[in-house]
Amino acid sequence: MIKIRETNHMEYQEGMEQIDHSIMNKVLEMTDKYDYSKYTAWDVRNVLSKDSIDINDLAVLLSPAAEPMLAFMLEIMWPISGPPPESRWTASPLR
Repeated sequence: MIKIRETNHMEYQEGMEQIDHSIMNKVLEMTDKYDYSKYTAWDVRNVLSKDSIDINDLAVLLSPAAEPMLAFMLEIMWPISGPPPESRWTASPLR
């Protein structure tokens, strides 16, 4: 008969790495402060014109102001990721 060990898998076990909670706390703090309504189409165009983006730029691209430009964002990613199969997306120019 196989003996089954009773282990609480939600507790740290011997040999497990204990990760500092400061990263989680920072993410939760940033989430609480995130106000998607403050971003505009101009902010989105500004981020899309950059060669690289940071966490604040990502917040802009996740806002509702970026929704009209999703097809454009997909198209500018094609050189990196390749177009999706049987793409039905068409890019519209930034206005």
